Amino acid sequence: MQGNKSFLKDNKEKLLMLLLVAAPFIYLFPYTFPISFSGYVISVGNDFRILYYNYKVYLLHFLSRFEIPLWSPSEASGYPFIFSPFTQVFYPLNILLAGFYKLAGGYSSADHIRFTVLAFSVFSAGIYKWLRSMNTDLLPAYISSFLITASVGSLEIIRFPNAIHTLCWFPWILYALNRIFISEKKVQYFKYSLFLFVCLICTVTAGYPYYLYYSVFVFVPYFLFFVFRYTRLNVLNIDREKIIVPAVIIVCTAALAFIICYPYLYSVSELMSQTNGRGGNNYEYSTASSETPLSTLGSLIFPPLSSINTGFYLGLLNFFIILIYFINTRSDNNKVKWALLIWISILVYITYTSGSFLFNFLWNYFPFFSSLREWGRLNKILLILFAWLLGLAYSDLFKRIKENKLSLGKQHTALLLISVLIFFLNAVFSVYKVSGIEWQEFFVNSKVDMLLQFSSKYAELLKAVLSSYGFIFLFFSALTLFALFKFNNYIKHGIVSSKLNLIMVFILVVSFFESYTFAPWLWIKAEKSKYREGLTIDNRAAFELPRTFLYKTVSLNNNYNSGIVADWYYSGYTDFLKKYGNDTADSKELLGINNGKKLYFSKEINHNSIKSFIADADTSFSDIKINHYNGNSLDITVNCGSDGYISFIDNYDDKWKAAVNDNPVNVDKLFNTFKSVHIKKGLNRITFTYKPFW
Repeated sequence: MQGNKSFLKDNKEKLLMLLLVAAPFIYLFPYTFPISFSGYVISVGNDFRILYYNYKVYLLHFLSRFEIPLWSPSEASGYPFIFSPFTQVFYPLNILLAGFYKLAGGYSSADHIRFTVLAFSVFSAGIYKWLRSMNTDLLPAYISSFLITASVGSLEIIRFPNAIHTLCWFPWILYALNRIFISEKKVQYFKYSLFLFVCLICTVTAGYPYYLYYSVFVFVPYFLFFVFRYTRLNVLNIDREKIIVPAVIIVCTAALAFIICYPYLYSVSELMSQTNGRGGNNYEYSTASSETPLSTLGSLIFPPLSSINTGFYLGLLNFFIILIYFINTRSDNNKVKWALLIWISILVYITYTSGSFLFNFLWNYFPFFSSLREWGRLNKILLILFAWLLGLAYSDLFKRIKENKLSLGKQHTALLLISVLIFFLNAVFSVYKVSGIEWQEFFVNSKVDMLLQFSSKYAELLKAVLSSYGFIFLFFSALTLFALFKFNNYIKHGIVSSKLNLIMVFILVVSFFESYTFAPWLWIKAEKSKYREGLTIDNRAAFELPRTFLYKTVSLNNNYNSGIVADWYYSGYTDFLKKYGNDTADSKELLGINNGKKLYFSKEINHNSIKSFIADADTSFSDIKINHYNGNSLDITVNCGSDGYISFIDNYDDKWKAAVNDNPVNVDKLFNTFKSVHIKKGLNRITFTYKPFW
């Protein structure tokens, strides 16, 4: 028994880390360990399958064969695969997934959810290690990392695997910066600079450009705190005089990571400039999902007032823990908390977009700022800063409780009055159902739709119950009010220090379950139980099977699609569809919807209508033979009766190269979106090859 106690004491931090890593898999068990019911299982809705899961299966099929897919012929009449952010082609963790895919013989939606949940584990462990590297006490660091990961703002991201896999490396990067700045030996510099390099590569390649750009507003100020001795000492608690060596090492490491990732970043940026709705410099897009002071208030005390997409609600108890920390003027790290408050306030102010002078200044003058849309999402990186703030707040609270120095006096009376006011406001909001429209759509209607998959018997009852979601927060507001009165009673009777363990357990349980009642289930859906899927696609079939026109992305079988999803794919192609449509006889003929035909020989390509082009092709003699096609390259032989053009009804990209009889030729555009090359009368061998790197 004594040996077990000694083991637990010696390995306490390792066991806590292990628990942090395991926790998301445990409390998200309906997703991570789904049970089939009536042929359905619990899964994640919204964009999870169409934008992320399907791409991952497609990618893993090729990676397991030591190949990289370059072009995606089955979506939107052709689109680059390798540079699409959704595909996560260069993300290092794909190596593990490819091995799993090979061994398991496929990849299921549940597998991808587990892969997504792994990012929450990495995020939680990273916050813990980062806070501990700043000398935050063990329990405050643990509570902060656990609660931030389980918060609404965090768990809501489960529908965006690439987003959480980008964000999860942020705290590890901050941890690496801390370790480099306190290192003294060369081996330490090498160890942590290498670790920083790997984390930066993972962040860049995780496939969510929004968060990658947002990281500037975290990492740059944080690095500047190191540069100036005052902030280095008073904000980061690092007492070091000479910082030239670690600063140079950090800059060089970041520069090396940038140089290695630059070709990928440039290609993604170039592709986005050609993609519908992603080219940037659109003020309307940038100000979509704008935050307001009211929605910020909602993120602090009543989530339905905030947007599901951009809220950062931490729970009322945590709100009051932070409030107690700020009203205590004698707390440790006073300068840190005010620096953090200013930092958070600036970022929140930016999310007000058109209502923010700072946002308008940045949109007009800050590099690439205008290239992004929906700047309300910037709120998500506040999770990092709130983790830091919570760690400080809990450290200060527990320290004062242990030392019996907790005496708030009139300040505590003010806290009680604030809690009563918040309870009253939540009651009014709940009774009058004050909330954003998306809460009814995503929190209520989506659950009812899911239940209908199983049984319609209780659907209306569920809708009535869920429509009263405001009372969830009213209940926890009442619990917070009760806790504050009880806390005040402990202080009056001088027994608060003896109740510390009870206080910690109460905070953890109430804060967790407040989030757990709704945060993990915002995007829940039911889908049919499936075994692990693999890729069953034969690219030669692209010239034999009719195309479809569906709202979908990449296909996992011989379903070649000419349809699009909103605000995505080549602008030239979406403009073509707007002009000519997809449901006319001529457009169905050209797109291959009727018979799968994708190769046309015509005398000219400068036609004003599809009808005239098809008429030209119908009257032009040619014999076309397909020699080879694998999605990335096409090899055909054409015997034609006159000079003309061979057109491949697959989207143009300047990285497609062509050769006629082994001689390189220019690739022209048909209807400003499809590939065409000029050929001479007679027998010609034509190759189209997608070459993204050369």
